[in-house]
Amino acid sequence: MINSILATTAIIFTIGFAIISVFGRFDYLTIFRGELGKRYLSWLALVAIYLTTVFLASNLWIKIVLGLFILFALYEYGVNCKLERFYLLYLLVFTLLSFLIADHLPQLYPVLIPAFSLILAIVTIFRDRVDDLYKQVSYSSRIYLYIVWTLGHFCLYQYLNDARNWLVIIAFGVALSDVFAFVFGKAFGRHLIARGVNSRKAYEGIIGDLFGAGLAFWLFFYLVPVGFPFYKLIILWLIVGLGSVAGDLISSLHKRHLGIKDWGELIPGHGGVLDRVNSLIVVIPICFYFLKYF
Repeated sequence: MINSILATTAIIFTIGFAIISVFGRFDYLTIFRGELGKRYLSWLALVAIYLTTVFLASNLWIKIVLGLFILFALYEYGVNCKLERFYLLYLLVFTLLSFLIADHLPQLYPVLIPAFSLILAIVTIFRDRVDDLYKQVSYSSRIYLYIVWTLGHFCLYQYLNDARNWLVIIAFGVALSDVFAFVFGKAFGRHLIARGVNSRKAYEGIIGDLFGAGLAFWLFFYLVPVGFPFYKLIILWLIVGLGSVAGDLISSLHKRHLGIKDWGELIPGHGGVLDRVNSLIVVIPICFYFLKYF
């Protein structure tokens, strides 16, 4: 199974390399200094980390890698919204608590959202500090819901049958959705969805999102469990394709509110960690609950 996944991944990156070579007229020095080349290399590194973590690592290592991604995302959001150290520390404590709940009391995981806000309110009262209170508490609650709680669902996939297969299908669905949304938007984008939120996201790009997600589902169809209903697979494809659009736009909405273009500069060609995982933030929890309850 792993060999098949690696072979499919190699085919995807080989085709991708051929496409950027043609567009860049085989001038590789220029290609890999430009946005497309940087995106390609970043995708190569991210996919290698992801597949190694999902298939070859222990559950502990999976949590360490996920925790590092969440820490980078918290740092990016915290810096850009000027979150105080106390609230960042509170978020770190609840990140650890979220991992523990996901591992030992998964049925309580949904309760973490109101628990986070309630405990934060109580702790804030005893701190007896009201300077910039509303903004700090609001940002903290938003960050927990938007980053920690959503990405923490990766830990909950361990309770699903064929979890690792689904994580490969969904992750590649999101990745190819992003790639083809970018391509379709560049080539055909004329009608913007929300100019004030994202000046590049066009309705034509949604076709690219759905096409990319569908391509991933087709390429990795051999990972779908035997007997899984085809109509449910169609629904899952729509969740991944449209969820990727929603994740991109939600991230853009937050960035426009903060007056920034990218969350950071850690990932060449993409920006920060949040710029890369924004679609997974929406898709991963929705897919989990769909697979669990339907």
